[in-house]
Amino acid sequence: MILIFSISKDPPTNNVVAWLKYAGANVFRFNFDETPDAELKINYTKNNVFFETSDRKFSLDDVTAVWYRKGSYYPKMFPSSPSFEGQEELNTLIEDRLILEEKRAGEYLQFLIKKRNIRILGNATLGDPNKFILMWEAVRIGLEVPAFNISNSLLEVHKKNPEKFITKAISDCIYLWDLEDAKRAYFSYTEDLQDILKISDVENVIPLSVIQSKIKKDFELRVFYLDGVFIAGAILSQNDPQTATDHRKYNIDYPNRVMPFVLPQEIREKLQKLFDNLELNTGSVDIIVGLDGKFYFLEVNPVGMYAPLSNTCNYRIDEAISAWLQGQDHNEYIKTISDDTRSN
Repeated sequence: MILIFSISKDPPTNNVVAWLKYAGANVFRFNFDETPDAELKINYTKNNVFFETSDRKFSLDDVTAVWYRKGSYYPKMFPSSPSFEGQEELNTLIEDRLILEEKRAGEYLQFLIKKRNIRILGNATLGDPNKFILMWEAVRIGLEVPAFNISNSLLEVHKKNPEKFITKAISDCIYLWDLEDAKRAYFSYTEDLQDILKISDVENVIPLSVIQSKIKKDFELRVFYLDGVFIAGAILSQNDPQTATDHRKYNIDYPNRVMPFVLPQEIREKLQKLFDNLELNTGSVDIIVGLDGKFYFLEVNPVGMYAPLSNTCNYRIDEAISAWLQGQDHNEYIKTISDDTRSN
């Protein structure tokens, strides 16, 4: 039995599940964004958890592998909380307590999974790491990172030379598809500070913001890591004004070229040490390669999107993850390239 925690519309999860079913694997999937199955029964004991639906029954003893892909990594059990008319404070308190009950049970489930001798892909406690703590860890092991400030006011150097800086969110960017009500999609990106100052009157005090040195970029790297194997794609975003600061501002008419790239051995070794320190066996890494030849680490996303990298560079990542979860050799599914084909 392979246990997967995710959300319903995550393409990588859907693809991996398709490969697992094609291989005849026994899969059970919890989608945190869906209303819980009314038939689902869960029974926790001191060293096991038992699951039962209308057509399936199993326990943790039957589980051979777990994939922490997305969501909150535990079954959602409370579809709604009781409501008492005219007592909103009580209603809010009860709803919060039920969510906490569910969370504590989920933490116990994760604890029991970790104590078992089974394959675990991902880390249940590192779903959304702080990017600046990760940058601190990266510096500690010898990786380069861009200089930055987190501040609620612009420094004089920012005001005098805004063209030398970019600004971005401290946490995750805004990412919202509001297709039912507003029929719009909302996104926030990394922006040039000088462009922000042109359209906004920035006073002495501003919302807490990240202002980061703008790296003179040769190209960007998206790196995917799977249990000892790094594969990378070079994103040639710099020559298009639309994507030069943030390649996620996709140019649909003229997409950025993405090509396979072999990381230098020194960078691979440092990234491996970072993943080991994080106790993480998969994730996506964003790197900028500067015109100065340096590799600037930006962040690790434990549940990062790898589909564009896989599809464009012809890496078989979905199949590799499927193989890993089944206890098979995942290396043969990930196409590699030799050092003499490295892109520059």
